[in-house]
Amino acid sequence: MVLDNLIRVAAGDAEALAALYEALFPRVVSHLRVRFDNLDEGEIEGAAQQTMLQVWQKAATFRGQTEREAMGWVMRIAERKALDLLRLETRSTELDPERHSAYDRVDETDWPRFFSRLTQREREVVELLYQGYKAVEIAASLQISEPRVTQLVHAVREKARKWLV
Repeated sequence: MVLDNLIRVAAGDAEALAALYEALFPRVVSHLRVRFDNLDEGEIEGAAQQTMLQVWQKAATFRGQTEREAMGWVMRIAERKALDLLRLETRSTELDPERHSAYDRVDETDWPRFFSRLTQREREVVELLYQGYKAVEIAASLQISEPRVTQLVHAVREKARKWLV
C-alpha cells in the first residue's frame, strides 16, 4: 500500500498523496515518539509534517522495490527531521544553569571514575561521538546498528545524569 502510493505520488497523483499521508502520518508520529522521547508532542508532529512534505517532494527519487524498503525510506527521513530539530534546539538554547552547576561540582579527577563504570562498547561510542562522528558513522565503524548506537548514547546519558545528581 505505501509502496504503490509512493510510486503514484512520484507520478503526480494527488489522491495517492492523500492516501499516503493518511496511512503514514500516524505511523511516523508513533515511530518518532518511541525513538525521540526528548521531543515534545508539538516537535514530533512538526517533524512528522516535515517528513511528509519531503516524502512528497522526493518521491521520484525513491529506488526501492518493496513495501519494507518504502517504510524504511520514510522512517529514515523522519529520523533525520527529528535529529535536525534536536540539533537546532541544542544550538539555540543556553545551558540549563542547574545542569551546568552539576557539571561544575564534579572534579576533573572524577571523570575517569565515571568512564570506568561504562561498558567497553559505551566507551567506544562516547569516544567516537566526542571526535564528531555521527550515529550512522559510529554504527558502521563498530559494526552495529544505528538504533543500537542510539540506545548506547541514551544509556550513557542516563548513567551520567544519575552520577551527577
